[in-house]
Amino acid sequence: MPRPVDATRRGGRPARRRAFKVVSAGCIVYRATPSGLQVLLGRRQGSGWMLPRGKALPGERPRDAAVREVFEETKVRVRVSLEVGSYSYPIGKGRYKMVHLFAATVVSGEPEPDGKEFTELGWVDLPVALEGLASRDSVHVAALAELFEKRVLW
Repeated sequence: MPRPVDATRRGGRPARRRAFKVVSAGCIVYRATPSGLQVLLGRRQGSGWMLPRGKALPGERPRDAAVREVFEETKVRVRVSLEVGSYSYPIGKGRYKMVHLFAATVVSGEPEPDGKEFTELGWVDLPVALEGLASRDSVHVAALAELFEKRVLW
């Protein structure tokens, strides 16, 4: 049986699958305000704003890892509505990290930095969040904003 075209590289050799050695998951925790959408971001002293996320435990589903990591880093419980997207990047020779990002809202608790991952937490207006995040994350925050505008999320 012939291989599908996308399963081979030039020269007819089989394509190598990426081995995702590290799976990471996090949430774009958002809220609607009269002035627009805000995203919960954290930062360490001397660094830029980041989304709460971290490594999945062995056997842990990305969605469950995202909820756990948000609680560990921000002390808030969240409800996930959907997976906004994922991306991967190399972390060493033949190793890749896969990052899953989910849209979520706070169901209980007040944001409080854990002091380890984040020393500061804040609700950041969407335009500021889009400017201050790494491009991989800002693409997904922009996608969440588009879903919000289309009333898929509210």
